[in-house]
Amino acid sequence: MIVSCLLILSVAPAEAHNSFLSFFTLQQKESGYLLTVNLSQATVQSAYESYSEKMPGDQNNLLTSNVNDQEKWLAQYLENTISLVAKGKRIPLSLESVFLGSHESKVTFNLLGLTSDIERLKINIRSFEDNPSHHNIFLLKSRFKSVRKILAKRNSFSSEIYFHKNEPLTN
Repeated sequence: MIVSCLLILSVAPAEAHNSFLSFFTLQQKESGYLLTVNLSQATVQSAYESYSEKMPGDQNNLLTSNVNDQEKWLAQYLENTISLVAKGKRIPLSLESVFLGSHESKVTFNLLGLTSDIERLKINIRSFEDNPSHHNIFLLKSRFKSVRKILAKRNSFSSEIYFHKNEPLTN
């Protein structure tokens, strides 16, 4: 029993810092909907390197730029690669906060105009798709249910969640 507990504890932290996984959590708050993105530092570093390779020149090297520039770039990158569509309209993201950590980074967006009376949410999150092994885990937390979608190359980083009486349906 002790061995199995140790095994579980040793696997859990590895998941939180896995460079092939990013977590996108959509949750309703009193003030509206919030999308929280949790990324391993290795994922963020890889994105900086990829961008810097595509855009040569010192002014485009995010690895040597200041933290403020890195935060702006990461927020803009995520905003450009996250698409959530409800009622036929893309939901605008409004940046709330960025935290670049030494092991994990967190970016939070407010979703402008998303209401609880939707029937279907189309999700497309292409963030970090340059890495063929990367998976984006989308988690929708409602009052009574949580729905998880795994977005990867095999499903073009896309999925849908259907709703009934303002609650997500599980599939």
